[in-house]
Amino acid sequence: MEGATSSESRFEAVRAARSIGFVGRKDEIEFILSRQREAWQGQGQIVLISGEAGIGKSRIVAMLSESPSLGTHRRVRYQCSPYHTNSALHPFVAQLERAAGIRSHDTPEQKLDKLEAMLAIGTRQVARATPLIAALLSIPIGDHCPPLGLSPAQQRRQTFAALLDQLEGLARDQPLLIICEDMHWADATTLELFDLAVDRIRGLQILVLLTSRPEFEPSWSGLANVSLLRLDRLDRQDTRALVEQVVVGRELPREMMKQIIDKTDGIPLFVEELTKMVLESGLLVEDAGRYRLNSPLPPLAIPATLQDSLMARLDRLAPVKEVAQIGAAIGRDFSYALLKTVAGRDDLTLNAALGQLEEAELLLRRGTPPEANYSFKHALVQEAAYESLLKSKRQLLHTRIGDVLREKFPAVAETEPEVLAHHFTEAGLSEVALEWWRKAGQQALKRSAYSEAIAHLGKAIATADQLPDDSRRIMSRLHLQIAYGRALRGSLGHSAPETVAAWTRARQFAADIDDPVELAPVQSGLFNACLTHGELAPMRELADAIRSAADRRPDSPVAAVVAHWTGGVTCWFEGDYLNARTHLERALGIYGAEPDPATFRASALDLPFVIMRFLALVLWPLGSTARARKLAAEAVGAPGEKRALSQANALVHRAVFDGVCGGMLQQTETILALGLARDHTMPLYVAAGTYLNGLAKWRAGDRMAGLADMRHGWAFLHENDCYLCEPFWGMHVALANAEVGEVGTGLEILDESIAGTGQSGQHWLDAELHRVRGKLVSRHDPSDESSAEEAFKRALDIARHQQTRTFELRGALELARLYKTNGRAGAVSEVLTPVLAEFDAERNLPEVLAARELLGNRR
Repeated sequence: MEGATSSESRFEAVRAARSIGFVGRKDEIEFILSRQREAWQGQGQIVLISGEAGIGKSRIVAMLSESPSLGTHRRVRYQCSPYHTNSALHPFVAQLERAAGIRSHDTPEQKLDKLEAMLAIGTRQVARATPLIAALLSIPIGDHCPPLGLSPAQQRRQTFAALLDQLEGLARDQPLLIICEDMHWADATTLELFDLAVDRIRGLQILVLLTSRPEFEPSWSGLANVSLLRLDRLDRQDTRALVEQVVVGRELPREMMKQIIDKTDGIPLFVEELTKMVLESGLLVEDAGRYRLNSPLPPLAIPATLQDSLMARLDRLAPVKEVAQIGAAIGRDFSYALLKTVAGRDDLTLNAALGQLEEAELLLRRGTPPEANYSFKHALVQEAAYESLLKSKRQLLHTRIGDVLREKFPAVAETEPEVLAHHFTEAGLSEVALEWWRKAGQQALKRSAYSEAIAHLGKAIATADQLPDDSRRIMSRLHLQIAYGRALRGSLGHSAPETVAAWTRARQFAADIDDPVELAPVQSGLFNACLTHGELAPMRELADAIRSAADRRPDSPVAAVVAHWTGGVTCWFEGDYLNARTHLERALGIYGAEPDPATFRASALDLPFVIMRFLALVLWPLGSTARARKLAAEAVGAPGEKRALSQANALVHRAVFDGVCGGMLQQTETILALGLARDHTMPLYVAAGTYLNGLAKWRAGDRMAGLADMRHGWAFLHENDCYLCEPFWGMHVALANAEVGEVGTGLEILDESIAGTGQSGQHWLDAELHRVRGKLVSRHDPSDESSAEEAFKRALDIARHQQTRTFELRGALELARLYKTNGRAGAVSEVLTPVLAEFDAERNLPEVLAARELLGNRR
């Protein structure tokens, strides 16, 4: 990035030259070196160095990275930033640009050439990795390589793989040291990638050193190859030794040394800065290799806090203080080019000022102007410089920085709109900031980076809430609220309180809008929330309201589709299969009859594929099994399903469909759904994916592992307030318990599920619940024929009432088996023959084959 870069420059072999002077920390250093020795032997290690600001985390990493003990190795350094906590993979983007030597003025071809040269060091799959990493760095590929043609979810997954492959490749020939500083500022996507890296490095020659403040607590901190190292404050002896290093062996007056030790309280950064402030204060004069006071020590001569000490040092650099303040307003890191444009200084003046700040060790420089990049020595130094600005001056600076980035650094504006949003927010330009937050959120949403999208869009909404009410903004507010609802849905699920609240607020904005295209995503979002929660009453109320709104706009195909979809799904939910089929067929028909596809694209709905999935769940029980399977397959392979949420939804629906059909689940699909959900932090789909993956294992014969996953997934679904398909989840857990000998537990679960359907109104699987109950009753007490018979007959009654022929055949088959087992063979034909006559076109259905076999063997 042109406006902010830092740290190491290239993937390169380095040989540490010497150990720098360092005070204390001997035990900590030896601990890390012990982990380094393990890592260099192919047992990858991660050390998380934790401590408060200024405690010396970066110092210990710098010392270790130059230790001769490391020998020949490669090194990769990442730096997290407080200004990019919601910029997906920002540390990786910045490091890759540095590693490739990419400059702002390079042409796309030059950037691609540099990128390929850098990638070739770590991977043999340069052609495959280049378009992925180029997209991450926003480098146009033109005709250089074929277009990716991937969905956002696929691109995200393959980009993760390419980045991890690159690191693994770098460790192939010699050990690799990975450093990532300030992990407490890492964005969500970077944290996800590190989650994957923890497992990936176990068998590699890789040592990862991470620094963070104490509040950072990663989920993997307790793993075997991860060590936590907490840095404590220096004791008085080490504090004295550090002061002596800063004064280069000259002795300080005893009174002054005591005050420095007392006031700094063992914080190394404070020790250094306070000592330097004292040396620059004019209070001391050098005399025969030692310092003495020039006059009696004034009572308030030595600042009591680190902030005061840093401010005092900046004040003594008054001629160049303004340059430090401008840099601080830009951020912890900044480029010479951006600073010069914002400051409006000539090269001679600016270089002199920056030189003084470097000499004072407040700034660090990499490169030579005009290509140089600067970093404040520590975040606290930048904070001190920034806090020294008057509010009015700050706002003017942020306005200037935002304008410069927008006009002179278009690449930053295009790829990191959140940076401009931050500056315009701090400038108090709310309307301008709102548009940049919106752009950042929508950009994250397109990448399926839901956590980042929620953060950016949440700031946009907060900004919009502060603006005066204006009827002209209603449509814009509605679009913003819809985008926020989608981001929350992707991350937290349909029924999460935050998601429901977002859609409810969107409905309030839409109250006076009579445009079906604008209303469609709001209506579908609210309906999905009710559906996922699994209660009929609010679904029916909302479906009726949507139907009424559609009736008022008979000219709108969008309104009709949403009305038939919500009506059809509600009918399915309550077990009204015939009306469900009617509504869903009409909705699908409207899509097919519309000559202009843009009619539906404008509403940004994925409904045709969702309708196909629900219609498949309706048609199979009704006996149209062949068409149901065809629709289920088409809905998964639909080319329009590119977003991670849509793909996860499609895979979960297909697995539920296969589960209802009774055959083997495609475990590759359930694993893919689970992987997508974890990659994109979608807890609802993690829960469903875990359950369905367990069901796939169970049906494949791995009973205990399958049941464990099913139980875990079911509990996780409840934690996410998801009760859609609750009868399905409960029924299969009951069956699995019975299979491992816990028949009584299975019956208890079934009875609870049956009672639950009466409360929720979710009756679409009632026939199957009673059929399975009959099976378990018969297994639990084979002599209790009447109870089992009663359950099977109840299943048949429900199936006949709902006209679900396939469920009816299943119930009849179980009842016939019971009759045959108990010596009533004559009743088998009476039960099966009428039902079987309805299945001439589905002769290869497993239930049909089983029924025919039973009829053939009834004697």
